[in-house]
Amino acid sequence: MDGTERIDPVLQWHSFLSGHASWLQCERHDIA
Repeated sequence: MDGTERIDPVLQWHSFLSGHASWLQCERHDIA
């Protein structure tokens, strides 16, 4: 297994946070 093919936990976490943040913003817009 190559090191570059390993999923970076930090990158994965940032991707999750950014996706979750955009989802929360959409929810807030729906409520407003």
